[in-house]
Amino acid sequence: MFSEYGRVGVSSEEDGDGEGEQEDGGEETKALPRRNLEDQVPFQRLEFLIRDWQDFEDEDDIQRCEREVDEYWAKVKAVETREAEDLRSTREQITSCFKSTTAFALTHPGSKVTKKTYDGSIDAMDPTFRKLLDFYVRRVFSSANLDPKAIFGHDISILELKNYVKTYTKLFEAGVFPEATTMLAATVKATNENARQSALVKYQQGMDRECGPDVKTYTNTKKLDLAHTYHSKSAMGVFDKIATIGSRRTVAEVRAQTEEAIAKEWKRYKALNSARNPLRNMEAYVIPGTIALVAIVLRFFSMTCSSFSDTCRDVSDTLSFVTTAVFLFIFISNIMVFKMVYEYGSVILKRVSAGENLMLVLASVASEERKE
Repeated sequence: MFSEYGRVGVSSEEDGDGEGEQEDGGEETKALPRRNLEDQVPFQRLEFLIRDWQDFEDEDDIQRCEREVDEYWAKVKAVETREAEDLRSTREQITSCFKSTTAFALTHPGSKVTKKTYDGSIDAMDPTFRKLLDFYVRRVFSSANLDPKAIFGHDISILELKNYVKTYTKLFEAGVFPEATTMLAATVKATNENARQSALVKYQQGMDRECGPDVKTYTNTKKLDLAHTYHSKSAMGVFDKIATIGSRRTVAEVRAQTEEAIAKEWKRYKALNSARNPLRNMEAYVIPGTIALVAIVLRFFSMTCSSFSDTCRDVSDTLSFVTTAVFLFIFISNIMVFKMVYEYGSVILKRVSAGENLMLVLASVASEERKE
């Protein structure tokens, strides 16, 4: 049945390539890169596990058992009699959707396992079943059989696999088997969502290196604009690479949502970088500083008469208090700013020092060359 979903998905993708060329108003949508699915197999591997197998000639010879199942599976795939036309069609659909199809068989686990009193004990299982199960599990998880999961050649990340599992699981919530077209719609939805999230993660990773939470210094506005342009284009390239299933209109809608999400992230990064600007909110320094400067000047003049006038002495003391209070206010409210200015200055000094060291090295090399 799942192979039918894959077949419908491929055929619908081919039939839907022309969809969405024009919007309802007749305007052409932006051409999006499409993947040629005609000659591609969408899925990697499908393995059938046969239960209660009774036809092994020698159950103690595991390799022989494996060969017998392989021979049986080869015969099953080769059936072409008219009486099995519907089965042959199903097999063709399976082979067209999976690059590799294999099979393995297990014997009956034993009568004790089928009883209601069975408590899950491994020792209660039939020894032959345990031996075959041990071999099968090791074969499934061997390095030779483990490959990165991919759909239409695109490697699926952990986040993408999670979205596929959640989307497919929801199809069975009603307790009925979903139709092939429903599965196709779910696949399109999951793929486009994966493309959106992957593009957003790509943009965030790039911008985090430029002005993310771990960056302590202020980034020049022009440099930040160039970084945004570069990483946003890279992110949309990731989106176009993944979002290749479904109509052009559907993909274009999700693409627009992705661009909107990137624009929101861009605003966040600009605000984060602006908060690190040492010259930001200069009015917080200029106004108190002006008050302190005026207080210092007035106190200087009041000191000329404070020796013989109590009024001048009181005014001088008051101005001294105002000056001290203003400087304490500036210092306490801007401790973090002073720290950032210090760190930014330290970075500049290190760069200057590195440049001086480089010049000294180059001068030393040039001097040695002249001597030779």
